[in-house]
Amino acid sequence: MLAVRLPESIEKRLEDLAQRTGRTKTFYVREAILQHLEEIEDIYLAEGTLDRIRSGKEQTIPLKDAMKRPMENAGRMNLQELLITAPNVIQEMATEFFRRGDECMKADETSQLTACFLLALRSASLLCGMGLLMKPNTRDSWDVLARSLMESRDLLMNFRSDDQGTRNKIKTWFAGQNNNAWKAEHKKCERFWANLGGGELELGKRWSMFSALSHPTVHAARRSSAMAVSWVTGRTKVEDFEETMRPKIVDYITSLRTLIVVATFDLPGWISLGCDLSRMPHVEPFETNAARVTSPLLAQTKDNTLPKDSYRSE
Repeated sequence: MLAVRLPESIEKRLEDLAQRTGRTKTFYVREAILQHLEEIEDIYLAEGTLDRIRSGKEQTIPLKDAMKRPMENAGRMNLQELLITAPNVIQEMATEFFRRGDECMKADETSQLTACFLLALRSASLLCGMGLLMKPNTRDSWDVLARSLMESRDLLMNFRSDDQGTRNKIKTWFAGQNNNAWKAEHKKCERFWANLGGGELELGKRWSMFSALSHPTVHAARRSSAMAVSWVTGRTKVEDFEETMRPKIVDYITSLRTLIVVATFDLPGWISLGCDLSRMPHVEPFETNAARVTSPLLAQTKDNTLPKDSYRSE
């Protein structure tokens, strides 16, 4: 049991708030602690670290060197190390997409290459957001971004096809007309990926699952409500959260890995985007490790399905 003595003015404000809302003072004290404890920990622990650095008891290393360390042991990277390294990989890719995309846009604003880099940059931006949402109070929003990423990445895969039909579709896409030019052909992507030996990603099925959770269906509403209740009441245990987030981390790493392939590899049947891999030194080792680490983990969630009465479950 924790007893807290508060200044009289704070106590009065707390009483007024409790009376106006019908909740207890204990509820709001608990909420305040839950909302700000992490910030307070960061501040006071950081002060202790700063004191140790100033006294010479602890050494610092440059950020660029810290980000290199997981890659120096690329053969031993685990899921957590991939997660830590992912933002640096996304940054490298986005920087190169911007450089090449700018060249292509200046040459032709509506070319096939320009379309590809617009989608590549959108995908990198969405991945950046997804990484920030893997927290207890924001994981529900993660699913919405995941669906958007799948659409962008898979459409990029389609747009790289070196055929006239694809170029005609891109013209319609640039026209911004109300049609299906923005929809990716998931089956085509799956066949292409399978031919590369990339395994069965079941892109169409995964897209449908995320769609059902992104639209305001009864299943999505119930799922969101359950998540909201967990952080409103604080009932979720740390171990439960870690178990819940593990599949999302695997999806996040896999999404980045597939974007690396789709946006930086030059494969038969695709136009070349001309990305300079030397400007992205962490990308290739990340992709290699991600393939090794996530493949067995993806197999564990392969049979995940939607509720039988979901409109996307057929």
